[in-house]
Amino acid sequence: MKNRIEKIVKFLPTRHRVARTWGFAGAFVLLLSACSYHAGDSRSPESELKLFIPVIENRTARTFELNDLTGQLREMLAGVRGVRIVRSADESQAVILAKIVEFSKGWGPTAFKGSSETEAKGGLRDNLLSAQSVGITLGIEITKLNPAKEKVWTIVLSEKDFYQLTDRLELSRGSAEAPQIHTSREALLVKKLSEKIFRRAKAQIVDDF
Repeated sequence: MKNRIEKIVKFLPTRHRVARTWGFAGAFVLLLSACSYHAGDSRSPESELKLFIPVIENRTARTFELNDLTGQLREMLAGVRGVRIVRSADESQAVILAKIVEFSKGWGPTAFKGSSETEAKGGLRDNLLSAQSVGITLGIEITKLNPAKEKVWTIVLSEKDFYQLTDRLELSRGSAEAPQIHTSREALLVKKLSEKIFRRAKAQIVDDF
C-alpha cells in the first residue's frame, strides 16, 4: 500500500506535491501549538526563574546614579530567556543584591605632542598636545539569596579602563569646558565598566538555577 501511494505522489503535478508538503507542515505546526512547545525555550512557564533586584547600594565616597545602574542590571537579566524580574522579594525565587565596593582613579598613559607625521596619518594634528588619560577601577559585590533569604554565594567583580581627559591643548590648560567634558566621559566609562561586570555575573546568576 505504501509503495502504491509513493508511486502516485511521484507522478502528481508539482503543484499537488507542493500543496501536500505544505499540508503536512501545517499539521506539524498545529501539533506543536497544541503541545505548547516553542523552539529554543529552555524553561517552561512553571520553571521560570523569578528574580528580585533591589536598588544597588553604594559603599564608596563617589556619587553614582544608582537607579540607572540598577536598571542596567535588571534589563540585562530580563533579556535572558526564562527569567522574569519581579517587584518584591516575597514573589521571587532568588534575590540579587549588588553593592559598589570600589571606585578608584589614577593617571593613565602620558601625553605626547603631535607632529606633521601624525597629522598626515590622520592622527593628532601638528603642534597639538594629546591629553593625559585617567584610569578608573570599578568593583561591584554581587550576592545571591535563596527564597529563605539565605546567602547562596557572593562574588566581587572589578573592571578597569581609561578615558582621555581632553582632546586639545586649550582644554588641558584650563578651558571652562574641560570639567563638563571630564564628567561626561567618566560617567560613560562607569556605565561601560558596570555593563562588563553585570555581563560576567549574568551567567552565574542564571546558570546555577
